[in-house]
Amino acid sequence: MGNTSSPSKVRGSHELLSIVKSMKALILISRPHNLFITFLGVVLGALVVSPAAASEYLGLLVASIPALAIAAGGYIINDYYDLEIDRKAKPWRPLPRGDLSPGKALRIAIVLIVFGVLIAFLLFNALIGSFAALNAVVTYIYSWRLKKLGLMGNIAVSLLSANSILYGGLIYIPGSENHLERFLIVLIPWSFAMIMSLSREIVKGIEDIEGDKEYGVKTLAVLKGYRASSSLATALLILLLTIVGIPFIIKRSTIYITLAVASILIFLLSTARIIYSKDHYDAIRRAAISRSVSKISLLLGTLAFIAWSLS
Repeated sequence: MGNTSSPSKVRGSHELLSIVKSMKALILISRPHNLFITFLGVVLGALVVSPAAASEYLGLLVASIPALAIAAGGYIINDYYDLEIDRKAKPWRPLPRGDLSPGKALRIAIVLIVFGVLIAFLLFNALIGSFAALNAVVTYIYSWRLKKLGLMGNIAVSLLSANSILYGGLIYIPGSENHLERFLIVLIPWSFAMIMSLSREIVKGIEDIEGDKEYGVKTLAVLKGYRASSSLATALLILLLTIVGIPFIIKRSTIYITLAVASILIFLLSTARIIYSKDHYDAIRRAAISRSVSKISLLLGTLAFIAWSLS
């Protein structure tokens, strides 16, 4: 007798491998590292409003589910609409590589977004649900249309990135005293995240300038060049250095100011280097480095404000 497997076993094995490949692809296009930053943003917003929330581990985790679901769906939709660009620029991504079909990816993304909005309405009040729904709509419109509009798209996605902080704050404001004061305070880390994210998006436009030109994406780098783009990103980060001093005046925390300033400076230095690139290919290389550095900066900045809220 031979050792050949039966057709049903072979089909079962292939189906299992297909499921595993699809799951792996789904995790990759959901950007787990970015979702972690989103989770920290929700935690930060909650802690700035109510430091006592630090002891409510389960509550914070549950509260973050809508934000994480909407963000994950948004990242998948982004890859769906970027498929043609990624076929040339990033062929190793899951969708261009064929690890997950575009149709299935879009359906999963919509389910995640709708789930996130529904959970927000069920867990919290109409304000939180409406805020989640608004972010969900902008998330979809960004990938569908706004992304090709350059700076307007940059601003939209930067607001979406920062809104996880505002979301976390809005959840805990009703249970705190001095609602207006708490809201104004949560706007400080929100502004920090928004400006840093906007700088990152502008730098990312320099990195993607070749593909964006080909597909008609009107980024600042495409319209004005890499020097104008990197100059604006640098100016925004210099502005950010003035904003981080405000929380220190309110509550002096050495850990906070050290992490906050460090988070800005490492991104600022890597961004300023792009201005002095010898040509646009050198600018693309430096922009890729700066974009990678920005992830560290966003993490350090988030940790800085968490340390401030707990000090």
